[in-house]
Amino acid sequence: MKTIRQILTCIMAGSVCYACHVEPKEKQPTVETAKKEYLKRESIFIDEVIRPARMAIGNNQLYISCFSCDTMVYTYSLPDLNLLNSHGIKGSGPEDFMFPVFTQAFDNMVSMWGYTDLRKVKLCQVDTSGVFTTVAEFMLPENKAYNQLFTLGDSVAFYNDFPPNLTLKKLDLKQGKELKEHTFEMDQSKGNSFFTQNKGDLCVSSKGLAYLYYYKDRIDFFDLDFQPVQTHAPQKVKQQIDTQDWQNSTIYYIASYAGDQYLYAIKLADRLNANAKDCTLEIFGWDGTLINSYSLNPVIDLFVVDESNQRLYGVNREWPDYIYKFRIK
Repeated sequence: MKTIRQILTCIMAGSVCYACHVEPKEKQPTVETAKKEYLKRESIFIDEVIRPARMAIGNNQLYISCFSCDTMVYTYSLPDLNLLNSHGIKGSGPEDFMFPVFTQAFDNMVSMWGYTDLRKVKLCQVDTSGVFTTVAEFMLPENKAYNQLFTLGDSVAFYNDFPPNLTLKKLDLKQGKELKEHTFEMDQSKGNSFFTQNKGDLCVSSKGLAYLYYYKDRIDFFDLDFQPVQTHAPQKVKQQIDTQDWQNSTIYYIASYAGDQYLYAIKLADRLNANAKDCTLEIFGWDGTLINSYSLNPVIDLFVVDESNQRLYGVNREWPDYIYKFRIK
């Protein structure tokens, strides 16, 4: 359940069409080619969480889970980031966690998975003091690790069924049965029967789905039934994947957040490097249109966006004691 940079480190232009012109015009920069503005950063020290693992946002609150802390779920007020409440322990009891994961947050409702029974998903109501109260409970069909699990209310769940296959699946959350799936092809180069070339992150909103590739400058947008909507692939370049030394691989998308209005994606587009100084924040409509892009410093590995107040809250794994707050212009 580690971030992309952690996992990989451990195991290892567009054309412009013109109508008829009397005089030639100077080519205007696109969103992708224009020089990216750096967003102003505020660094806020937190000492309750050893190393944030997951984040969610809702009800003017920031939720953080920690896989290595004695207490595993923390609620902070926004925008001041004062600790309101904490709960949950790692254990073997029915209400204990293995690794708490937020699968959705909206208004004052938060869905969570990662209990000792990995089939269990809880929908909780969170009050203004940060206290969680369970209002509904669902059981997934198998007691297994559901990779990149998302839920939408009390109706459906989506996850990336990898391993053994690289397949995106949609489940009926109440009945626990599979509804739809989208399968990726295996790598064909050099006779390898793996999925390395198409590995990526699933990101889910009520507006649609996005699949962001690790080793391709590409994002696929789908509707909620896996019907293709748009593919964002500004440049087709040869993939640089070195399975013997992951530091030699070129990584593109390393983190994402599904907002109600937009998809937010963190793009590295560089060699895997723990000392990388900055990254790019790309903002897309759910129709696949690139709206804007900005530069961020430092590299953000985990984040959420407060769309109402245009604030991004993120974490850099090299400096886990800080929450970085950016105002999105």
